[in-house]
Amino acid sequence: MAAVTGNAPAPAVSCAPTTCPCVHPGVQAEIIQQCQRGDRSIAQVAKGFDLTETAVRE
Repeated sequence: MAAVTGNAPAPAVSCAPTTCPCVHPGVQAEIIQQCQRGDRSIAQVAKGFDLTETAVRE
């Protein structure tokens, strides 16, 4: 007889910008301001918010 653990795998979560705001709108605005200022690269801004460059660019 197989052992039953009762732990079902968690469903995969997809976070598309149009369906799920992964980053709070206030934080998004701050990221945009920092990128537009131009004194830091996108990589530096992303690192400061613990995000990937791709997440910041999108």
